[in-house]
Amino acid sequence: MITLLKMAKGIGRRFIKERELNIDLSDKRVVLGNKEIELSPIEFFLLRFLAMNKGKIVSVDQLLTYLWKKDIFLLEDALDVIMDTLISKIEDEQSIPKYIININNDSYKFLEV
Repeated sequence: MITLLKMAKGIGRRFIKERELNIDLSDKRVVLGNKEIELSPIEFFLLRFLAMNKGKIVSVDQLLTYLWKKDIFLLEDALDVIMDTLISKIEDEQSIPKYIININNDSYKFLEV
């Protein structure tokens, strides 16, 4: 019975998996390789939004609008700081990004393989 419960626990869960990055949309957890990455709620929302728009250039205005819909109000400068922190948490080397790049300081892109 315990085995069935453990197996059933994963049913209905939603994930985004990109290379070594696993984003658990149900539990709002992020695992990189086999290490859990601690993200603030805002960092998680931004990562999820970028990953769901993989390969597309997303402007700072689009990110701010997305956060506003979640009743999170930020100025552009604050968003820049949060994005820098998020990128530093998931990238081994920021000079050679695997997941998120900053484009012209006013847009971001979640990279496709």
